[in-house]
Amino acid sequence: MDSPEEYQFSISDDVIETTLERVRQTRWPRRLGSGGWDFGISHDFMRTFAEYWTEHYNWRDTEAALNAWPQYRVAIGDCKIHFYHVRGEAAGSRPLLLTHGWPGSILEFVPMIERLTHPSRHGGRAEDAFTVVIPSVPGFAASELPDGHPMGPVMTADLWRTLMVDVLGYQRFGIQGGDFGAIVSIQLAKRHRRHIAAMHLNALPVLVPTGEQLTAEETSYAERCNQIAATEFGYMNLHGFKTNTVSFALDDNPLGMAAWILEKFHGWSDNDGDILDAFTLEQLCANVSLYSFTGTIGSSIALYEGFGREIGFAFPPSPRLEVPTAAAIFPRELLPARPPRSLADRHYDIRRWTEMPRGGHFAAMEQPDLLVADIQEFFQEYI
Repeated sequence: MDSPEEYQFSISDDVIETTLERVRQTRWPRRLGSGGWDFGISHDFMRTFAEYWTEHYNWRDTEAALNAWPQYRVAIGDCKIHFYHVRGEAAGSRPLLLTHGWPGSILEFVPMIERLTHPSRHGGRAEDAFTVVIPSVPGFAASELPDGHPMGPVMTADLWRTLMVDVLGYQRFGIQGGDFGAIVSIQLAKRHRRHIAAMHLNALPVLVPTGEQLTAEETSYAERCNQIAATEFGYMNLHGFKTNTVSFALDDNPLGMAAWILEKFHGWSDNDGDILDAFTLEQLCANVSLYSFTGTIGSSIALYEGFGREIGFAFPPSPRLEVPTAAAIFPRELLPARPPRSLADRHYDIRRWTEMPRGGHFAAMEQPDLLVADIQEFFQEYI
């Protein structure tokens, strides 16, 4: 197996300026309704976003933040994987693998790296440090997707096992994830149990059993999930079954791609109707730019095709996954990913259940301090 090679993000000025000029030349759709969020993305917000992206945002600041930590690429089979590998400040720091989802990215975790690897800089103890590994999911950012071969959570989990065990030499480690990262973590724990010390999730997929007596809380949860599915998950079917069509629609349309992504950041975050309650324009531009400037929106959504092919969008483990598990439940997480504890216990060996005071789907970006504290406290016992 090849040795990892050091990597740095370096987007050319031409790519940046060409992309931003396309944004400036956008043919704007007709405004519907009030200009708010009634029909999906807010027309008014997109005006604000486009002006900030083209006139105020500086990708080089984001690039510097991405390049501030040790990162590498390594070929595993026919897939080249990008990953951060940041050693903790104490000798023997506990290894922890963090996996992002869509429409997030490795950028979600970058602000957490120092807190996890150097806790003494943030009022903590050096002996509580982790050594963190943060890979880009195949098809995202600098991780390549083999031609014509979408990868879902099963193949990604197998790649992560090879990365952690064979490339980096960690025989036993903790895992953490939300969104697609939670699904990959579950598959890791299911398929490679002997290497997994414990699992921390901030999205908890479950199935509601049929033919059984449900509690009032479980019944209400199931009913509300059905209502949400009718309006919220159409994108998943498009990604999974019409991948090429969506890629053509978004890849050469940077503002359209931004709208596709930012509508999720608004709808899935803890805000009072304004996306800027949860994120800064700088954060949103950084995440959108990473997709746009690396040309990876099409390859990123291909994971849904792989997801459907590998496990048929079957989210929870079956049978029950006997791995020590922590659940961080953020109040504005998508409802299907924050089930009643009674349902979660059917699928997972829950050792820690934390109901957070605030935060949504993008927990690492919205509430990094809360997420880091929960991770630190849980893994003290298991790694």
